[in-house]
Amino acid sequence: MLAATVLGSLCKEEELRVKVLLGGCIPPLLALLRSKSAESQTAAAKTIYAVSQGGIRDHVGSKIFSTENVVPVLWEQLKISLKNESLVDGLLTGALKNLSKNTEGFWSATVQCGGVDILIKLVSSGQTNTLANTCYLLGSLMMEDSSVCSKVLSGETTKQLLKLLGPGNETSIRAEAAGALKFLSAQSKEARRQIANS
Repeated sequence: MLAATVLGSLCKEEELRVKVLLGGCIPPLLALLRSKSAESQTAAAKTIYAVSQGGIRDHVGSKIFSTENVVPVLWEQLKISLKNESLVDGLLTGALKNLSKNTEGFWSATVQCGGVDILIKLVSSGQTNTLANTCYLLGSLMMEDSSVCSKVLSGETTKQLLKLLGPGNETSIRAEAAGALKFLSAQSKEARRQIANS
């Protein structure tokens, strides 16, 4: 666990972040994330979040994250931790947001792992530490796969997203909720009708 914390702090420098990735840290971090200890899960999630911050030009990370099946594991852990509303949820959604920008097969893996349902649950849960990342991921997913829109429209998600635009929410949450609604209305006539009538 201490090693995971040290690795996370090393990732603040880009050159060291790449060395950490190339050093084979991902499999042990994923094992730590799956452990029963909340402390170990948090340490692993913080480090995975740090190591995933390479952005669009992170070709090394992109290949490693794809090869090591990081995306399915993160969705699987998020599904489990949803019940506990923990700090880990914010770190996992943050890492998924980072990975969505450059990891091969990210969106297809997300759909296969039940990511749509998880995101919809997170929007309605109102967990402030996850909302901005969740809205970003949901909006991006709707742009990638318009069939997701029907799932969003069939529940209360549109209303929840509209509520997040309210002044009581953080600026980042309001901005990402607005982005998700923009993507939703761009893809669906029914969404435009729902938004106009609200």
